[in-house]
Amino acid sequence: MVCVNVLSFFDAHGRIGELTPTLEWVGAILENRGYEDGTRYYTSGEPFLYFFARLVSRTSDASLRNRFRDMLAERLTERIGSPGDSLALAMRIIACSLLGLKNKVDVMKLLERQEVDGSWTDGWFYHYGMTGVQIGNNGLTTAFAMKAIELVSSV
Repeated sequence: MVCVNVLSFFDAHGRIGELTPTLEWVGAILENRGYEDGTRYYTSGEPFLYFFARLVSRTSDASLRNRFRDMLAERLTERIGSPGDSLALAMRIIACSLLGLKNKVDVMKLLERQEVDGSWTDGWFYHYGMTGVQIGNNGLTTAFAMKAIELVSSV
């Protein structure tokens, strides 16, 4: 995840060519599905896919977009309907939307999880590697959920 975000930063400043080995490594993770169970610090694969979709959808580098778009769309399609908390579902919905994919299954799951007060509370973004203590924020989860619903409602 961190590497994908660094790639996005360098891409935004026209310098992604300086990180070719990192791009190759991240591409291999996508190809080999190394993100599927999350990482030591991230609870699921959705943050990786979300941030990768953001990179691919925003880049002005046509070769980067062409190289990864179809594989990323395939990996996202594979995960539609997979288990996940509200944050993971929202990230997956947004990532799908960024690539023009429909994801009604996860939208329905996300809507069912909305609390009476309008928020979403079951979202874990990070966990400590040694202890497994999970870190989440209802505001972050709700913001992602609202953005996901906004994106699918505008289509």
